[in-house]
Amino acid sequence: METDILIQWKQRHLEKHLKTHDDRNVGFIYDGIVDINEWSKTIKKRACFFLKEAYMKDVREETDLCDWLCKGNVIKLWHTVADWIYAIQNVTTNFIPAYTDIDSYELARIKSSAVVNIKKSNGTPVSNDADLMEYVTDDADLIQKQLYEIAPEIIVCGNTTYFLELVFGAKTDEKGWIVENANYNGFEIDHRELNRKGFYWAGETLIIDFCHPANRFDRMGKYYAFAALYQQALKEKGCS
Repeated sequence: METDILIQWKQRHLEKHLKTHDDRNVGFIYDGIVDINEWSKTIKKRACFFLKEAYMKDVREETDLCDWLCKGNVIKLWHTVADWIYAIQNVTTNFIPAYTDIDSYELARIKSSAVVNIKKSNGTPVSNDADLMEYVTDDADLIQKQLYEIAPEIIVCGNTTYFLELVFGAKTDEKGWIVENANYNGFEIDHRELNRKGFYWAGETLIIDFCHPANRFDRMGKYYAFAALYQQALKEKGCS
C-alpha cells in the first residue's frame, strides 16, 4: 500500500541503501495494511505483524507486498499468520478453539491484518540481525510513523521485539542490553515485564513477543502456544 510515508521511505531507500547494499537490496517493497476494506471491518482486534524483511522468491523489482498477498500468494509463513489471526479473533479468557476448528478462509484473515517489515527490500530465508540493526538505526523515525499511522490494537513481533523497543526509544548499554525503557504512544514499555511475560499492554495496545511465523516448529504447536499467550494477555487486561 503506497502512502506518503512509504513514498518518502522509498526515496531514502534509493538514495542511501541501494548505494551501500546494492548486492542485497534490489527494489523497494511496500507493506502496511493488506486490504483497507477488510481491515476496516475488524473491530478492536486489528493486528499488525512486525517482521524483519519480506522474502518473496525471485522478486527483484519494486513490489507491493499487500497486493501480492491479496492475489493469493499465501506461502508457508502466511498460513501461520492466518492461524494466529484466527486465534486473535476467536480466543477468549475461557476458550481456545481447537486447531481442527480453524476455517479455510485464510486469505480473508490475512487481508484483515497489516504487516510492517523493518527492511523494505527483498530479503533471504535467514535474516542478518546486524544488517537489520542498521535499518533500525537509519529508519526508526519512519517505522514509528508507519506503526502510528496504521494504529493497530495488537502488534505481533515475530522475533523482533528488541528491534521494536529500539525503534521507540529504548536505550542500551555498551553490550546492547536495554537499560532504559521504550515509549509507545505515550506509554512506557517495561522491557523486563515484556521479556518475562511474552506480552505487554502499552495503554490499549497489546504487544506480543513471539517467534517468527516462519519458525520451523510444528504449525499446530505454534497455534496453541500463541493462543495460550494471547489468552493470558486478555486475562490480565480483563477482556472478554
